[in-house]
Amino acid sequence: DEKLNKLAKFAYQVYGETTDFKNFLGNQMPDFDELPELTRTAWRNTAMALYTKGHVDKSAEAGI
Repeated sequence: DEKLNKLAKFAYQVYGETTDFKNFLGNQMPDFDELPELTRTAWRNTAMALYTKGHVDKSAEAGI
């Protein structure tokens, strides 16, 4: 689902902005699309959980 993928990428971007685009080991974060499939799936699942639990402002979803 494209909206879910956009939300996952947005969350990943915010994470990167918070950590100066370094991962937990201090290495440069790759672009979202370069992540291993399992890692992208984890970000999408996290985005879905936040969305379905109402933690994402649904009025702003059109902009995501």
